[in-house]
Amino acid sequence: MSFIFIGFLIYNPYLLYSLGFQLSFLIAFSLILIGSIYRNHHPLNKLVLTTLLATIVSLPLTLRINHSIGLVFLYANLFFILYISYVFLPASFILGFIPVFEPIYGFIAKVFETALVFFDKINYLLVLDFPTALHKAIFWGLIILILINRKQPKKMA
Repeated sequence: MSFIFIGFLIYNPYLLYSLGFQLSFLIAFSLILIGSIYRNHHPLNKLVLTTLLATIVSLPLTLRINHSIGLVFLYANLFFILYISYVFLPASFILGFIPVFEPIYGFIAKVFETALVFFDKINYLLVLDFPTALHKAIFWGLIILILINRKQPKKMA
């Protein structure tokens, strides 16, 4: 991951200022750090834990831009991750090889758009903001402490 990070920055140093770049690597790094927690969980639990961790870690950057967080994020993320992984992407690959399925793909895209509108309508934005840099530092410090001091399952000999 560090080689990819450095490679991107060598190619375009201004990516460091891109919110998408920052969020992608921050969340990926956090998931790698805490990956051992996921080993013995059900796949749906892994998905929920991943969504919660990604939201918590990305919260300061998200709040810097939006100053709020949507309360339906967990349900929306679960739906979109599953839908994109198991329906949208496979359909996209199939369409690349068999263009005759374009009407079906149009329906799949329409379901995606309808879900976006639905979750946007039922979403409630909770306004949160860190009033000072100290509050941000405390939040990040707590996140780092949690990641460092996470409980490691004991290995059986």
